[in-house]
Order: sequence, then C-alpha cells, then structure tokens
Amino acid sequence: MKNAKQKNEAQLMKPIKFSITAQLYDELQELLPATNCRNFSELLRLIIEGKKIFARYYDDLPDELHQQLKEYGSRISKLSKEMVQIVHRLQFRVPTDTEVILADLKAIQCIYDQVDVMLVPLQVLLEKIASRWIIGDAVKDNECINQQPSSLS
Repeated sequence: MKNAKQKNEAQLMKPIKFSITAQLYDELQELLPATNCRNFSELLRLIIEGKKIFARYYDDLPDELHQQLKEYGSRISKLSKEMVQIVHRLQFRVPTDTEVILADLKAIQCIYDQVDVMLVPLQVLLEKIASRWIIGDAVKDNECINQQPSSLS
C-alpha cells in the first residue's frame, strides 16, 4: 500500500522550458550521431540532468594507416615467400645448368628491387605515424639517434 505522503513520479515531473541558440543547436545536432543517445530530446535531457554522455570521436586516419601498413605487410610477405621458394630451389635441386642459376639470381635481384621501391613510401608512412603519435621529446631523441656522430663521417 502506498504511503499517502509519498508523491508518485508523475506528480514530481515538471516541464522545463528553455531556449538555445541556433549555433548551439547545430553543434548538438553534429554531436548527436557520435553519442549514445537515440534522439535529440534524449541528448537534451541528459545535458539538463547533468548525466554523463558518452561521445565517440572517431578518426579515420588510424584505420587508413593501418590498412596501408597491412597492405605493405602482405606484399612483403608474398615477396619473402617467393624468395624462400627460389632459395629452396637453388639449395635442394642443385641445378647444374648455369642459365637456371642466373635466372634464379635475376629473380632474387628483381625481388630486392621491388622491396626497395616499397620501402620509400613505407618510410614516409611510418614518419607520418611517428609525427602524429610521438611526443616532441621522443621525436627529438629519435632525430639524435638517426644522426651520425661527426667523428664517423
């Protein structure tokens, strides 16, 4: 049985009227898809009640970089498998024909050339990643490591 002194929820609820600027409305509309709210009124209610709103700020750049690194990894893996096959062929078949040996060595040289061509954009990609996620002091330390001492040059 209900206590007569307790009010039910319907009696405790009171409508709140407020106004927001057009700029704030636009900002909240842009924020809405990134939040855990289903609609705009739910977002406003959570703001008024002062509850936590979980917003997902998602940057596509890490995914693009990850995809590019994955592609480079698969290409290098394919080239290394080709290299292993050629070396295996040279090691275990022991071809006596010099033309076969020269053809295999040319194939190995071609693989090395392909890897060299891939390393330049891969280095640029890794520098882009480093500049984005490495803090200033770490970048300075990295630059010091990459520089040769003057006594060696």
